[in-house]
Amino acid sequence: MPAQVISNVTVTPKYETAGIIVESLEPSLSLEVRKAGEAAFRPAHPFVHFDTNHLASSLFELVCDTEYEIRVGGVTSLTFRTKNEFSLPEPRRTVNVGNAAELTAALSSALPGDEILLASNTTYNGMFTVNRSGTSTNPIVIRGALPASELKKTIQDNHLADLEHPPFQYGGGTTAGVTYYGVHAESIAGWGTTIRRNLIEHHFDGLSASSDEGALLLPSDSDILDSWENREIDIYDNTILNSRDDGIETDGICVNQRVFRNYISKAINGISVAPSSPGPFFFLRNVVYDFDQSCVKLNTGVTGLIRNQLFYHNTFRRTDANTGGYVQTLWDGVASQDIVYRNNIFQGDYRLCNIQPARTHDPDFDYNLWYTPYAVNIFKWEGNGNGTFASYWQAVLGEDPNGRWGDPQLTPTLRISTSNSPAVDTGLVIPGINDNYAGTAPDMGAYESSVPAFAIKTVAADGGTVVLEWDGLRGPAYTLKTTTNLASGAWSNDPAHADLPGTYGTMKATNAGVAPARFFRISATPE
Repeated sequence: MPAQVISNVTVTPKYETAGIIVESLEPSLSLEVRKAGEAAFRPAHPFVHFDTNHLASSLFELVCDTEYEIRVGGVTSLTFRTKNEFSLPEPRRTVNVGNAAELTAALSSALPGDEILLASNTTYNGMFTVNRSGTSTNPIVIRGALPASELKKTIQDNHLADLEHPPFQYGGGTTAGVTYYGVHAESIAGWGTTIRRNLIEHHFDGLSASSDEGALLLPSDSDILDSWENREIDIYDNTILNSRDDGIETDGICVNQRVFRNYISKAINGISVAPSSPGPFFFLRNVVYDFDQSCVKLNTGVTGLIRNQLFYHNTFRRTDANTGGYVQTLWDGVASQDIVYRNNIFQGDYRLCNIQPARTHDPDFDYNLWYTPYAVNIFKWEGNGNGTFASYWQAVLGEDPNGRWGDPQLTPTLRISTSNSPAVDTGLVIPGINDNYAGTAPDMGAYESSVPAFAIKTVAADGGTVVLEWDGLRGPAYTLKTTTNLASGAWSNDPAHADLPGTYGTMKATNAGVAPARFFRISATPE
């Protein structure tokens, strides 16, 4: 077998992911990865061709500030180190802003090394645009008057909300004057943006990182990134609520965009790929709950091809009495290619999937779990269909040959409640995506049933004070409980740490009790 020709390999390390772009005319290439000190490589997610000369893939579940080695095509090896969380350098100048006008002025005149400091307990109303740039050693930082550890092209730990207009409601229209975006990347937003751990609510569109739609590029195009820089964008651990259109938009042109572990609730459409290209776009372990039209939106009037959209391990749960909608709708419009759904849960109280006329879409569904208590017109393709999962979706359309039908038995926080759920141990093993599953196979949906909703990370004692830290999630409320006698089974709530609202990232509780021996636990409800 002749040697495979690889002209160039580019690795972009992030905090817990990395993107790999390879210049090669080979039709396919293998990708493997190992952590420093490990003896063997393990397969990573396969490469995807995004133009005639390049392939791309991504690595997930990496450890921050850790060295890894990749091997491409079984021969070419490169080492890299993931990003470390670090404190910002001392600012060259601090600009205190107390209102919206001062913030606008500070943004328009910002210099490398500026720290724009927002006042505590202050709401800034308006649309704010950042059109100035810092450097890697002297970033422009916008933060609240609290300690922060932000990096260049990082948007994290913010609460972005339009609180000036009536709350969102289905059928309530767009509401004149409402803020359009919570976060929006204008034009060519660049290489390596990270948007994480934000609460974004009450906008028209919650988050848009790919510069919105335009004429899409085709697989026959070459050297796409010579003219379009957007690549290696991470969107994760965000909570996006009450969007009058889309929760997360990936509309636009991007290579290696990774959208994972986000929670989206109350939107017309949860995720929009209308249109986005050339990819790959990874949608991994997101929860989309309580939406109106579709969990994922594919429709537009522009030219080109939506392609390389990979939906793995998401939970799509629609709960409403809207008898005109579906959990998943693929509208007529620009054509699509390589739209892949694996290991997802699709659950609703009415119809499930509608793929509209003209054969613009030919998605690839397999190893998904579907359920509704409804019985009529559950699946519809090009205006036809009045059958069940087995008789129509599988037998006639050939979709989900290894899929499942049944109630996933989800908790209020949309986790699997029992080992008897049809989602347990019935998913497909996808290299580089779900390597760490428990049981005989991965579970379907956003959460592995054997993985607890949270885990205590550290316990530190200093005299009579104990500090506990754990990884939190949006949704549950957390309570610190204490006892001095494990045998009694009597636990008492710590009043200072009862029903703490869940947040993504590290949560902390401090207990300064005087008992000589205490035991601690953290409870999460509902669960």
